Amino acid sequence: MSEVYPLDCKACAAIDAFDGKIDGKVFSLDHWNVSNEKKHFASLRKKEDVVADRITKFAGSLNFIYIHAAWFGV
Repeated sequence: MSEVYPLDCKACAAIDAFDGKIDGKVFSLDHWNVSNEKKHFASLRKKEDVVADRITKFAGSLNFIYIHAAWFGV
């Protein structure tokens, strides 16, 4: 009687058994050190990007519209 594998494919079952435990996972991602990409992106932003984002945020606000309406209304 053959051994029952959690995977249907014999090649996948052989790859699963290669790591020493038959758990139904062909490979494990536990050994990879994957970090948060948002943290990396934030660290790569330059000061100019931060200033440009703040200006854009203000220029797109209603306070900007009210100030200009009052300025040009006077």
